[in-house]
Amino acid sequence: MRPTLKKFTDAVARSGGNLTKVAEMFHVARSTVYSWIRSDARYRDVVEDSRMRLFDECLATARIAALGIPKIQDGKMVGWTERPDTNLLRYLIGTLGRKEGFGESIDVTSGGEKLSVNLFRVLTKDEVEDFDNEFDRRY
Repeated sequence: MRPTLKKFTDAVARSGGNLTKVAEMFHVARSTVYSWIRSDARYRDVVEDSRMRLFDECLATARIAALGIPKIQDGKMVGWTERPDTNLLRYLIGTLGRKEGFGESIDVTSGGEKLSVNLFRVLTKDEVEDFDNEFDRRY
C-alpha cells in the first residue's frame, strides 16, 4: 500500500533523496517506490524537488571549490586558504555559461533544425592527392 504523500515526503527528506533508503523505510522493493513515482506526479515532484535541492547544494560547494577561499588579514586578501580549482571553474563556465556563448561545442544548426547541406565529407584518396597537388601549385 502506498504511503500518504506527507509520509513519502518525510521519508525522501530523511533519506536525502536516496530511493533505496525510502524503500527500506516502507519495507518495500525499490521497484515499488519507482512505481509510486511513475503513477503519481505528486510523488514524482517530491523526488525531483529533493534532487534539485541536492543539485543546489552541489553547486554551492562547487562554487566554493571553483572560486577558492581567500585568506584575509586586516581586511585585505593576502593569499589563499583554499586555492581555486581552475578545472572546475572552466567546467562550470563551459556548462552553465552555454547560453552566454561559453562552452566547447558549436551549434551548427539553423534555428534548432539540421542544416540541409553537408558540412563535412570524407575525401577519397584521389581527391586528397588532387587537393595536395593544387595546394603545392598555388603556394
